[in-house]
Amino acid sequence: MAQPHKYLLALLIATAFSVIACSSSKEDPQPRGPIVTQIPWSSQEEASYSLIDDDGAEVGQGVLTIQREGERFQLSQRYTSPTNTDETTAIVNATTFAPIEIERTIDGERGELHTVVNYLGGIAEIVRTSDEDNSSEQINVPENAYDNASALFLWRTIQFSQGARSAYTNALTAELQRPSLIDVSLRVTAREEITVPAGTFDTWRVEVTLSGQRQYAWYGAEGTRPLIKYDNGQYVFLLQTLTPP
Repeated sequence: MAQPHKYLLALLIATAFSVIACSSSKEDPQPRGPIVTQIPWSSQEEASYSLIDDDGAEVGQGVLTIQREGERFQLSQRYTSPTNTDETTAIVNATTFAPIEIERTIDGERGELHTVVNYLGGIAEIVRTSDEDNSSEQINVPENAYDNASALFLWRTIQFSQGARSAYTNALTAELQRPSLIDVSLRVTAREEITVPAGTFDTWRVEVTLSGQRQYAWYGAEGTRPLIKYDNGQYVFLLQTLTPP
């Protein structure tokens, strides 16, 4: 097995854009969205993934879970490797997907970093606590923006049809770099049958573009539209199990 980078989980997007966000942030991006057309899943769900590098080696595992709590969804991501764990929970409005609270903990070779983000009145307040330092800052967030921590779930809610397009402002709040806003464009490019460890699925392929860089996500074409495969340009997520199926 290839040796994982010591920042493997911090770069993975528990957080789909951590790897490239620094080169694509803008000082004053225009508000985009809203993009939610339907909430396709039931109240609870758990999906597990293998994380594969460019050499085809498995370098980690991921688990995505959904729980409904009244008028809110709790969207969680947990990534593990031999040297790191990276866990993020996003609380969002169950109808609009507007962010309410984000909590992220990275625990690895460089110690533990804990981040809490609270959204209120167009402002995201970010508090970070580590073994070495504590800090806090704020970022103004435009109306109809979504938080990066919910991205892999958010993309399941867009219109799925050939050539369908969506765009929105993405708030990077719980990442390793300073908070920022980026514009994200989504395009449904093809309907494809793909095979992963969990089986063979009929999917829609979604192309994700920001500042000329692209990522790809394959979502189930029917039912609850689970994430079947995701290529963030550095690692590929392959669905292993899904509950309920």
